[in-house]
Amino acid sequence: MKKQKRNKNWVQDYFFLIVPTPLEDELLSSWLTRIAMAHRRKLAVFLTLFVKQDGSSISRTDMDFLYDEKIFNSLVAKSSLDKKELLKMSLRSEEGYLFTSNNSLYPPKQIRKFTDKRTHYGLMFCPKCLLEDKVPYYRKKWRYYFYNACPKHKVFLTDRCWACYEKIKLAKMNHLKEVCFCSKCERDLRLTITIPIQSNFEYGLKAVSWFEQGLNRGYFIINQQKIHSLFVFESFTKLCYLLNKKEK
Repeated sequence: MKKQKRNKNWVQDYFFLIVPTPLEDELLSSWLTRIAMAHRRKLAVFLTLFVKQDGSSISRTDMDFLYDEKIFNSLVAKSSLDKKELLKMSLRSEEGYLFTSNNSLYPPKQIRKFTDKRTHYGLMFCPKCLLEDKVPYYRKKWRYYFYNACPKHKVFLTDRCWACYEKIKLAKMNHLKEVCFCSKCERDLRLTITIPIQSNFEYGLKAVSWFEQGLNRGYFIINQQKIHSLFVFESFTKLCYLLNKKEK
């Protein structure tokens, strides 16, 4: 009698055992990592077991910008969340407001990449925000290009563990910890020393808040006129390009 082969993908047929509630302005990758940790798994292993056979390939992509209909449908079915709730955590929800809709795998310039050798090392975050959280999590706004400082705590965002200099990458974080511990040395990232913004540069914080408010509303008030947020952010992106090129 032949032995029946065990289906390696049997877990994929089940719902998520634990589904944390999405938090305000939470990144999709942050939420998925918290689910994976609740299941005592690292993100790639969890995705392989519950979502797609090759979960490691998903975790290597920019999950916050990637939109795959099959993966989203699977997440909806297994989490019992509404699709709108999932899309709200995705950077794709800002299409038409922060950037022009496109089918590219790579985020536009209005979205900060996970790693950029010229400007940052890893996923940026505010240690003081994480410290205040009852449940630590990563915000969507920390991926916006214009958002490089925290107006609430008046500090610059940081991009690494300043104990071992490991870059912040959710997919590497330990499955026995919360999302606020370094994946390499396990130092509590909430204790990271921050760089305060001097009072004579607080106009920059006002600019960050102005951009954030306009994006949330979908428009800006300029010279007593409503200007669609997409036009403002595309103009801002072009201006940054010209300044970096040092053109006239």
